[in-house]
Amino acid sequence: MIFDLFSPPARMGATFDPDLDALRLGTATARVFALLMDGRWHTGAELREVGGDEGTRRARDLRDPRLGRLALDVERVPGLERSGLWRYRLGWATEEQLQQAKSVLVARGRATRKKGEGTV
Repeated sequence: MIFDLFSPPARMGATFDPDLDALRLGTATARVFALLMDGRWHTGAELREVGGDEGTRRARDLRDPRLGRLALDVERVPGLERSGLWRYRLGWATEEQLQQAKSVLVARGRATRKKGEGTV
């Protein structure tokens, strides 16, 4: 199965405009996935750093069926439960899924540089 990290999730809001939003949201999801591929816990702040203001939402997008329904572990930060801080990690992914994601990221990065679109 091929996973398209650069397509927005199937259910988008009424204000979603594919021409204006698809590339931005898709590449943000890919950057968040790349961060989570290390299997370690990451805070919401770390996800926002690579995925923009809605970095945690982009992480939850990985559960979308079009992205392979990847497992995302989410829990309150130990020792700071009352603070409302959460952390996230990729729960599981097959080697095939990880390799596909890497291939898509590399291919999309090359295409973006060729078009001169710059970093999104």
